[in-house]
Amino acid sequence: MLIDSELLPTYKDALENNPEAICKIADSYKFGVGVPQNHEIAHTWYEKLLPFENLNLPFIEYEYCYFIAGAAAYERNEFKLAFERYNKSLNLFVQKYGVQEGFEKMNEFEFFDTYYHVKLLSDANCG
Repeated sequence: MLIDSELLPTYKDALENNPEAICKIADSYKFGVGVPQNHEIAHTWYEKLLPFENLNLPFIEYEYCYFIAGAAAYERNEFKLAFERYNKSLNLFVQKYGVQEGFEKMNEFEFFDTYYHVKLLSDANCG
């Protein structure tokens, strides 16, 4: 694993379950800052943020974190878990922003195409 030496202390903190460090490592992999860009690894790190539901972390809205965690489950072919997380994300977006604005925000990252695709796989018992 290639990691910038300046990022090592943060990485160690993330391994010790520090949510701010986890978020920074996830962002690092998502954007390729200090580590090679890798969305799959980023998704796995974002997934680790789910237990910290009430945190106000920079660059991460919790409802989006559930979407990313759904992507992590999808990448492992865990379609039922992926759908549960996408559904939770949908509900959190609507609760936070209301139906119209929530749907607009979700459309920004093609949420519904993914949501219905994973729903079909989940319903078909494909994982």
